[in-house]
Amino acid sequence: MKILTNYITKKFERTKYRLQVIERRYKLFSCGAPMVLLMSLTISIGTFLIDLQYRIRNVRQENINIRENKLIEEKNKLLKILKDYDCVNYENIPIKRE
Repeated sequence: MKILTNYITKKFERTKYRLQVIERRYKLFSCGAPMVLLMSLTISIGTFLIDLQYRIRNVRQENINIRENKLIEEKNKLLKILKDYDCVNYENIPIKRE
């Protein structure tokens, strides 16, 4: 009989403790603080991802601009060579030393 009463009292204490934990959690989540924290975390992650997207786009655009500038420089060099040696036979263009 003593074993049974000890078992029941332990069960009652555990149940009481669990109910207190549940009540504390309910009070914590009912105040709205976790929702505000979750929203602020979501907003900060979203802004980080948007900033990362813009950084990647800017780097790509810079790389494209660098390539375009190099191609324009090469084109200008070739046009200058052709204008300097205004020849019909382009195979025998002499090399001009600068």
